[in-house]
Amino acid sequence: MRPVDVLLTCDIHTHMSGSEPVRRDLVEARRLLQAVGVRCTFFFPARSAELLRDQVEALRAEGHEIGCHGLTHDPSENYGRLPRQAQETLLTEATRRLTGVLGQPPVSFRAPVFKLSRDTIRVLEALGYRTDLSVTAQRLGVFGSDLYDMKPFFAPRRPYHPTLSNPFRKGAAQIWEIPVSAWLLPFLSNTERLCGLRFMQWFFRALYIEARTTGKPIVFMFHAEDLNAARGAQEPWRLSWRDFIPSRTFGFQFRHALLERDWRRVQQDLVALLRFMAGFPAVRFLTVNEYLPLLEDGHAVPEATPTPAAVAVAAASAAAPAARREEPRKDILCISSIDWDFIWQGHQEVMATLAAQGNRVLFIENTGVRAPTLHDLPRLTHRVVNWVRSVKGFRQERERLFIYSPLVLPFPYSTPARWLNRSLMLRALQRWMRATGFHRPLLWTFLPTPLTIDLIHELDPELTVYYCIDDLASSSSAARRISRSETRLFKMADVVFVTSEKLQQHAARFNDRVSLFPFGVDFEAFERVREEADEIPPDLRVLPRPVIGYVGGIHQWVDQDLLVAVAKAMPQASVALVGPLQTDVSKLARQPNIHLLRGRPHAELPRYIKGFDVGIISYRLSDYTAHVYPTKLNEYLAMGIPVVATDLPEIRRFNAEHGGIVSVARDAKEFVHAIRHVLASSSPELIRRRIDVARQNSWQSRIAQMSALINEAMERRRAEPEAWEQKLRRVYRAARRRILKAAIAATLAYLVVFQSPVVWWMAEPLRLAAPARPADAIVVLGGGVGESGKAGQGYQERVKHAVDLYRAGQAPSLIFSSGYTFIFQETEVMRELAIAEGVPASAISLETRAANTFEQARAVSRMLQGEPRGSILLVSSPFHMRRAVWTFRRVAPSIEVIPAPIPESQFYAHARGASLRQMWGIFHEYVGIVYYWVKGWIRLTPAAGG
Repeated sequence: MRPVDVLLTCDIHTHMSGSEPVRRDLVEARRLLQAVGVRCTFFFPARSAELLRDQVEALRAEGHEIGCHGLTHDPSENYGRLPRQAQETLLTEATRRLTGVLGQPPVSFRAPVFKLSRDTIRVLEALGYRTDLSVTAQRLGVFGSDLYDMKPFFAPRRPYHPTLSNPFRKGAAQIWEIPVSAWLLPFLSNTERLCGLRFMQWFFRALYIEARTTGKPIVFMFHAEDLNAARGAQEPWRLSWRDFIPSRTFGFQFRHALLERDWRRVQQDLVALLRFMAGFPAVRFLTVNEYLPLLEDGHAVPEATPTPAAVAVAAASAAAPAARREEPRKDILCISSIDWDFIWQGHQEVMATLAAQGNRVLFIENTGVRAPTLHDLPRLTHRVVNWVRSVKGFRQERERLFIYSPLVLPFPYSTPARWLNRSLMLRALQRWMRATGFHRPLLWTFLPTPLTIDLIHELDPELTVYYCIDDLASSSSAARRISRSETRLFKMADVVFVTSEKLQQHAARFNDRVSLFPFGVDFEAFERVREEADEIPPDLRVLPRPVIGYVGGIHQWVDQDLLVAVAKAMPQASVALVGPLQTDVSKLARQPNIHLLRGRPHAELPRYIKGFDVGIISYRLSDYTAHVYPTKLNEYLAMGIPVVATDLPEIRRFNAEHGGIVSVARDAKEFVHAIRHVLASSSPELIRRRIDVARQNSWQSRIAQMSALINEAMERRRAEPEAWEQKLRRVYRAARRRILKAAIAATLAYLVVFQSPVVWWMAEPLRLAAPARPADAIVVLGGGVGESGKAGQGYQERVKHAVDLYRAGQAPSLIFSSGYTFIFQETEVMRELAIAEGVPASAISLETRAANTFEQARAVSRMLQGEPRGSILLVSSPFHMRRAVWTFRRVAPSIEVIPAPIPESQFYAHARGASLRQMWGIFHEYVGIVYYWVKGWIRLTPAAGG
């Protein structure tokens, strides 16, 4: 089960309350945290740490971490607005003082009131800080920042390296930004005080599910005083109009009036919340410094709690200057034709070696050369699992080597699918590249699909390398359409590598920079196994000798008839096939001395080959295999065993180059004869010769030669002045993408808002209606300027509906309420309309002073006082009805209100989408509900009929 890391963070400040109250807060906080059994990172202003040195030492002894919270936490210490020189002065002094208290430099920082700027990030990096927790992503400004400062609202929600120009965006800075958890609202104690414990428990459940899926930590922030119930009641907060002006330092001051002042309830709820979090499976509480090594290891999430040794390593690395970190030599983006977890081949070997040499590598798993079949279902399922277990498809496999498992539509030659896949992959890749600092990488591709061509155009790599290892067009009828895009790739690639002579001849028709590099062998790994006393795997050791061995996938190109013939001709021998089953093998399974050992980890293959007496390459002859250079060839030779192969063109070329080292057979009879011959004629001299041939074909020498050619091409590219036409095209291409994205977004927004029922779905909760039934009076609310924004509109429909209710005998009288006057008093016009429709004047009452719904409800309730009326039919427009009913029930709870909105509103009539005026009317109603709730004029409770 994936662990869920919870980082508790507590902010300390003494500038407003003094050090002694904070000391008492800390004593109580320590007691409660110890009782719950959790650890926390406390952020101290340096001067507060000096005043509370005894508490700092006690916290560290109990396993808590101490971070920097600035120098004083004074309102003037606003890192969001201070110039860089002032920030350097404050932070240098704060770091010096805190180092004096702790005995070592702090490595974690949080800016007072979450205020920081790009200069803050630069100063922190220069001072050796490794983490910053000053971003409260997607929080509302009322919680501690300027309401008009919306940049943090769009900050990433997972840990990221910020840019040096904008701390709220991903970039190439070395410091880690670890945002406080948020889903619109931040995961803070202030949120708990506003919304209550039950809300925070649901909040944590949602964050927990997200963390289990993505590996992202949950970061919670509180203050020490939140855990001290002894703070007692405070004086009510007195507000003036100045408190509603956005402050440059602390945002809207009126937030303090909104927060719960019952400290005992706050303490009880926070302790209950901590126990609630601790009770979830796999939750572990870490300090920021304990979490850091997991973060720098590519968001690794080991199953066990960090050991003291791991914490010590983290502390030692925290003290190391950022400048000492090794910088990668190249950024390489690899588009692979296989998945990373597939059979280990040259794709993984080349990229793993390049990463080990100091380059940063992003390995993009196969996006397909044909439409999938049912046979591909396990692979597709594995891809989805990899995507879910990773971070949006990205994961770190080893140091400097990252894997991307994209989810794409599996139709490589469909234009709509290609367009969608390009958009999705490009957006994901660009975000990842910004987060990790990739810039114009070297693009190395094994895959020549149209999607690859699109990515090369869009990513604008510094150099493009195509390593052509197969004739994919002949691999299946469904993949023949790849020829066109492969031809384009041959022409546009700066460097082309191929694995066989036929592929070289084919590629040379389109590119004069083609080099032959067959797959090699990790010679050192095989040599270690060959020279050491490693045991042969048990499942191979028990087989009768001799063992005729094969490693690799059991696919359609393996000649099963040949293997069956060999097994029948040599019944005393064992044919061991080590590799995943990729086709129907029932023919092989029926032969008793053919053993299907299935796939094994790549690291185990040398031990299996060591247990072979002879290695075989039993491929059928076809257009596809005519271009294939078998990787296993050098693996067999590196272990010193003889090799027997079918008559493949690349085997013939290999023999011509290395003096007939491989026995070649053209049919089953020759194959059996060759096996018997090599088994009888092996000698130490032949073994040494095979090993020497393998050494010449090692991956180390192959990659060194390929790297030299790539470096030459890059130097040649850099030496050539880039034509202004190419630069201009690149600029226009980027601008065209931005314009296209904006146009698509605008079109989608238009279709959603103006041509779909989305607006009306959002408006539906405003409706409220009940079946009409007899009541004591019909109350009709005038329209005024109402939702239409124009006087004199809407009241006619309401009068007509009220008259219909009167004629139906639902009530004996009508009350028209409106204080609005436009040429004529609105209620007078309403009465004349009702009289014209046949309602007696004696049955009509007027209320002529109310300016809004609240005043209408209050005025009508006064009119009904003393009357034997227990119920009313309330008439208004459809989307105003919920607010009207809630208001009447708040003002006059003794009167039964029956909502009777007009059945059809001409203003709200629509065919599909909504007009701007209609949207404004709906928005006006939602704003009105919020305003009435804040004023205390309504209660947000379910109402009958809706």
